[in-house]
Amino acid sequence: MYPLSSYTWEVPPQEPVEELSNLPSAYAVKAPTGLSFTDSNASSTNRPFLSWDEPTDFPDHEYRINVVDSSSNELMNKIVDTEFCDLNFLPVGSNYVASVSSINTLGVESSPATLTFSVATAPVDTADVKDDAITLSKAAADLVAAIDAGGAGSTQLIKSTSAPSTRDDGNALQAQDLWADNPSYGIFFHEDIIQNYPKYFSNITLKGHPLSD
Repeated sequence: MYPLSSYTWEVPPQEPVEELSNLPSAYAVKAPTGLSFTDSNASSTNRPFLSWDEPTDFPDHEYRINVVDSSSNELMNKIVDTEFCDLNFLPVGSNYVASVSSINTLGVESSPATLTFSVATAPVDTADVKDDAITLSKAAADLVAAIDAGGAGSTQLIKSTSAPSTRDDGNALQAQDLWADNPSYGIFFHEDIIQNYPKYFSNITLKGHPLSD
């Protein structure tokens, strides 16, 4: 028998082994990043909005936006599929809290990204009358308010079965006065009102004839 010191050996080269893949779970989802608020004065649309960045770690499908006021009253809870949410309904105020979470295609929702912000600038409005801003009920309410206001410069509703020549108090008729001939016929508008504000009466007809004619 030979002593052990008489033998030699060497370790064969090791085969390279691929690192274990870090496969994401189908349920993995991360919160959006870069959540920020833009007020009206810095917005191209003159409206405040929230914006954020899509998370890159895992795919997502849509986002849930939740907004509460300083007293934790919920003002918004909606789902969108863009990295943007308009907040044009919020009044000027402070300590609003926005929470935005990601939702993947399986409906799994991430923890939210949060932001405390203040609305310092009221939304910019235009001088143009917007669609449906003036309705018959609104116009009627304004007329009633004007009638109830009283005074020489206000509208007076004159109830008479024939065309009046003076106000009930004997003073001269004013351009804004109204004459109620018969309850079944409604109120007669003084022609000056119709001429000065034609767009308010353009869609109103009496007995087949436009009121603004």
